Amino acid sequence: MASPVDEPSAGTAKNAADSLAEAFAELAKGEQTAHLLEANLSKIEDKLDSILAALDARAQEGPARGEEEQKPQAAGAKHE
Repeated sequence: MASPVDEPSAGTAKNAADSLAEAFAELAKGEQTAHLLEANLSKIEDKLDSILAALDARAQEGPARGEEEQKPQAAGAKHE
């Protein structure tokens, strides 16, 4: 026969079940938080991709207007 120490009491079993239920609830909450974070990171990644694509398109169009305007001024300064 098993000794009284080996047999879980009703209170111990309830505590274990409560602890397990609490662990599952915390796990579910953590998974929900992770899902929300992943969704936010995906939005940020999409915005960064758009910004990088716009910058790449500008770079392929040629030098910026500010750079074009600076070159003649620099050349004019040398002639003076």
